[in-house]
Amino acid sequence: MKNYFLLALLVFLSLSCNKNLVGPVEDIPGSSNYEWTIDTTNVTYDHSLYRLYASSADDAWACGYGEVWHYNNGKWSKDQSVTGYSYDVLGGVDKENVWMAANGNYYGVDMFKYNGSRWSKFGHYEYKKVESYAYLNDVWGDSPNNIYGVGVAFTKSFSRNIGFILSYDGTEWKTLDLPTDGFNFYGIRRDTKGNGKYYIYGEQVLIDTTTNPVSVTNNGYKILEFNGYSLKEIFATKSYSLYPVTVGGYIYFIGDNTIKKLQNGNFVTIKDFSETEYRVWKGVGKNSKDMVLLCEKSNNYNGMKYLVHYNGSELKEIFSTSGNIFGLQMVDDVIFAIVQTPEGKSTLIRGKVKP
Repeated sequence: MKNYFLLALLVFLSLSCNKNLVGPVEDIPGSSNYEWTIDTTNVTYDHSLYRLYASSADDAWACGYGEVWHYNNGKWSKDQSVTGYSYDVLGGVDKENVWMAANGNYYGVDMFKYNGSRWSKFGHYEYKKVESYAYLNDVWGDSPNNIYGVGVAFTKSFSRNIGFILSYDGTEWKTLDLPTDGFNFYGIRRDTKGNGKYYIYGEQVLIDTTTNPVSVTNNGYKILEFNGYSLKEIFATKSYSLYPVTVGGYIYFIGDNTIKKLQNGNFVTIKDFSETEYRVWKGVGKNSKDMVLLCEKSNNYNGMKYLVHYNGSELKEIFSTSGNIFGLQMVDDVIFAIVQTPEGKSTLIRGKVKP
């Protein structure tokens, strides 16, 4: 009995001292073998769907010009509870906390919330630091009381634009007081499992109306790092944009036909697609070896018509269309997207990894 006890003790001490015995978990390459369901709606060009949010493989929303559609119980159906608005933003945290916004109403943004059973108008937001028109471009969060929205406010003479950041604490939306003159913020994502910081992408155009003629300075596309109370510019270029995406809880940047990662304050290219036939613009994924990328062909710049799977080393085309693809989302092993057909109809596609 003593020998067994001593053996167990030695094994325990060995495991306790050797913390590197089990190394970091490697990303597992995902499957590129998808089967697709295509649902044709009666939505035509003047009511196009172009925003999509999926809380799970079984629950998703799509919206656009006066139309809201819900995927539930294995099928898409039109939601009649909210009508009469042009919906420009859609995002959420889970199926009981979904947000939608309509821009251009009385100089501001109308906010709507879905609580798991019905939509209701949450309130009306205006950027009140100057007389302006406010446009919300994106909403993203990781808990019901920690959600951010970003957009732009134009003065009523359109002589100045100001980027704005909204914060929702579970009770109300508030404007953060930050230096954002000249910015148009397009989107926000968080490095949830990494450093916990947020990354905002947009562009900066400064307008000086005191000169004749008016002076316009385009400072290009930018990535700003946001820690919840201050902004830090970490990337700028006039030639292309980088889109931050949260993949498996970590932040990646897609643009310039590359996938990049932020390491020790520097952008490191982890994959360059310039030698392929595709031009990569945006993407979603489960990890660095299981991404679905929205692409166009390098020899035919006529829109985002291709979904390509990247397994960490190879690209494989998994979906193509003669139309254009919007609202790409991935949750679990399921892909949701909207296709605008050449005839002007909105089609909803759903791809699932084959067992």
